[in-house]
Amino acid sequence: VIVIFLIAIVVVFLVFLYRARITGKVIGVQVTDISNCGVLSSENTIYNLTQDVSANICFSVTANNVTLHCNGHQVTYATTDFGGGIFSDRNFTSVKNCKFQEGTIYGTEGAIKFSKVNNGLIFNNTIITIGPQSPGVILSDSNNNVAQNNNITSNNNLPSGIWVKSGSVNNSILGNIIQGSGTGIRLEASSNILNNNTITTSGTSGHGIFIVLGSNNTFKNDVITTSGTNANGIFIQSPGEGNVFFDTIVNASSADDTLFLSSLPGTINFTNVTLVNNRLAFGSGSTARLNVHWYMDVFANYTNGSLASNVNVTARNVSGAVALIKQAHPDWAP
Repeated sequence: VIVIFLIAIVVVFLVFLYRARITGKVIGVQVTDISNCGVLSSENTIYNLTQDVSANICFSVTANNVTLHCNGHQVTYATTDFGGGIFSDRNFTSVKNCKFQEGTIYGTEGAIKFSKVNNGLIFNNTIITIGPQSPGVILSDSNNNVAQNNNITSNNNLPSGIWVKSGSVNNSILGNIIQGSGTGIRLEASSNILNNNTITTSGTSGHGIFIVLGSNNTFKNDVITTSGTNANGIFIQSPGEGNVFFDTIVNASSADDTLFLSSLPGTINFTNVTLVNNRLAFGSGSTARLNVHWYMDVFANYTNGSLASNVNVTARNVSGAVALIKQAHPDWAP
């Protein structure tokens, strides 16, 4: 009874923490209204934006556990030169319900940039970029962050909607809508989760997902559509090891649904991945390996049509090795 009671307490506490991250309602946190761009320097503070604001570099976070809650107001950044929307290098930074608009084509720091931030949240923001060097969201050397339910539009062929840079691990990129001319997601890191994202690009080189480096990343239920002449659905420069795609739809109408470019070795795993145009290409000298799996349901019947119980089913791949999919039935073996 005591064990069950303790488990219940832990579950309630975890639910409380998750709801606190999303809502910003945390006991002991002060709330401050702001009406201008500036430095967010008070720890354990929710800054509520009360009007639209504009500056070359709008917000800088210099304390832990800071939330910027824009309440739907617009932040116009990069108004003169190499600026950005909000920059943080502190833990537990949250950016929620903002509208970021790049003011000129000279932005370089992105609408939202996390550098060495852990346990942050980027939630329910709208981002519009227009310059060639300004991604929507940048995660650099940042771990255990969540970027969820954001709507990002890039109006230039070169930048990415979300750029996960080297050294960023255990981040979750969830349920974002990324569209426009640039690449949807650029990934240079390992051990991240990218689920339920919808990526639609139209630029000449606006790839859906561009894997530059990294291993052990998981992609699931993503929908990728590209229409540019050289815009691949999934563009893999370095396959790494252990990158896996589940239940993903890839439609590159004018290029390859999936392209392995590099001569570097590595393995990518596809499970129930649909390449709409059946275009899969390996660049010259590529030594990468692609393993393709599909879900399979097995029904064992007697000759009279009745279901057979306690049946052992063995499935083998083209090499003769036993290869039964366990994703849908983890109790099956091997």
